[in-house]
Amino acid sequence: PDNISVPIRKTFSQNPASSPTMPSYYSIDDILANEQSTPVTTLFPFDHLAHLDPDNISVPQTIDDGGRKRKQRRRVTTLAENTRLNMPLWSVEKWATVGYVRMSIPRCYSRKAREKLGADPVGVNLGSERFFMSGMAVLDLIDRCSSVISNAT
Repeated sequence: PDNISVPIRKTFSQNPASSPTMPSYYSIDDILANEQSTPVTTLFPFDHLAHLDPDNISVPQTIDDGGRKRKQRRRVTTLAENTRLNMPLWSVEKWATVGYVRMSIPRCYSRKAREKLGADPVGVNLGSERFFMSGMAVLDLIDRCSSVISNAT
């Protein structure tokens, strides 16, 4: 059988009828667009998540060992409230919609970056081939978070 036809699964990016902000599980472009580093601030202390903070340091601790005191360094295991982190967009999504973190707009979409883009689009380094797809995902997440907040009040 030389003429076996295998159905090709259409990804989100190839299907114009899909929502432009709905990522597809099978689309490499959508997966890479959701890797956009997003600044967040924690609104609560989180136990056992201090490893997410690259600035997490060991805290010196004095231990009394049978009348003899010695110093030992202990790693902090709690991610403190108001800690600023950069996390991939896909990992921020659920935390932001339930209100555990406050999301900020990534630097590449800031007012200063938009002004540079408006002044000379050719001279701006977008930083990613998926600049626009990532931007749509960020805006979609902001829209969903704001609608959750407005529905809660």
